[in-house]
Formats: sequence, C-alpha cells, structure tokens
Amino acid sequence: MFRLTTNGSSYTILHSFSSGDAYPYGGLVQDTNGVLFGTTFWGGYNNNGTVFMLNTNGNPYTYNILHYFGTAGDGQQPLTGLVLGTNGALYGITPAGGSNGYGTVFRLNTAGGEYTNLHNFS
Repeated sequence: MFRLTTNGSSYTILHSFSSGDAYPYGGLVQDTNGVLFGTTFWGGYNNNGTVFMLNTNGNPYTYNILHYFGTAGDGQQPLTGLVLGTNGALYGITPAGGSNGYGTVFRLNTAGGEYTNLHNFS
C-alpha cells in the first residue's frame, strides 16, 4: 500500500504485503476517522485471505489483520473491496467458501470482531 500526493511530489510505502496477507485485489474504503480497510485474496488460515485495516492517523501508521478467512463455513479468497455501511460495519463478498462452497456475503465490525455470514451462495 502506498500514499502519493495529488501533485506527485511525495510517494511513501505504507505497508508491504507478505505471505501472511498477500494479493490485495479490491479497493480500499475509509471511515470518518481516516482508517483504511481492505481485503487480500491470499494469506491467513489455509491461505484463504484476510480483512485488514491501516490507521493513517499517527506515525508510524498502524496495520492490523481484522479477520482471517477459511474457518469452517467461512467465506474464502475475497476479490473485491469492502463497503462501509451506515451502521459503521464493513460488508463484503467472497467467491468461494461458505456452507455451499460458492461464496458468501459477510459483515464485520471495524474492530475486527463479530464476523457474520449474511448469505451463502449456492
């Protein structure tokens, strides 16, 4: 992840992904406090992806993984970004996993707890 000023004068790497959280495919969503949230396709339990956050307030920035995909019945390998709901929760989809193996719609609070599968595709 990087930051680039709009005039191109400053480029800064904010986080380098590794085998524990690799291949970020979707875009980022930002909450009102300046925290960025996103997903990775790879990494986590059984390499089924993650949901991460990067707090852009403070120096250095704080990076944390909020959810590891791949536990029983969980979604797997998200390919899209997240949506921040009006209730402050994060929403997303996965193309695999869930109770039928064809993906899920999920909700996760921004603190990383209370992960819920809302729908299992069939």
